[in-house]
Amino acid sequence: MHPMRDDESRYIDGLFMIFLKSFFAVLIMLISPLSFSVDHYGKTVSLVQVNAQNGCAYFQLDGVAQADPIIDGGRWFAISADNIYKKDVLSLLMVAYTTGATVKVTTTGKHACSYAQISNLRLE
Repeated sequence: MHPMRDDESRYIDGLFMIFLKSFFAVLIMLISPLSFSVDHYGKTVSLVQVNAQNGCAYFQLDGVAQADPIIDGGRWFAISADNIYKKDVLSLLMVAYTTGATVKVTTTGKHACSYAQISNLRLE
């Protein structure tokens, strides 16, 4: 066996391993944020509440016992006081609440005001 072949083979194997490690690292970074979010489809808003002391807004959906399994906050979804879209989200929540329209809510897997933070609210 030619000694150069072994060196080339080890070099190619090393490059391939670097490629595989890089590929999986990028794949994990891309998938991780998505894996923590939870979607709730076709739900009606059962309760809307604003805390006058901390400015946070909270709500619950009919039929949802756990807003986000990663967050230990039970049924509550939250929008923080510093969320620049809080008024828009509250407007949509109130429309859904008063009309009985269904919504889709997506959580982030993170806390907002000690409860499940939402990333998206859509009237269906």
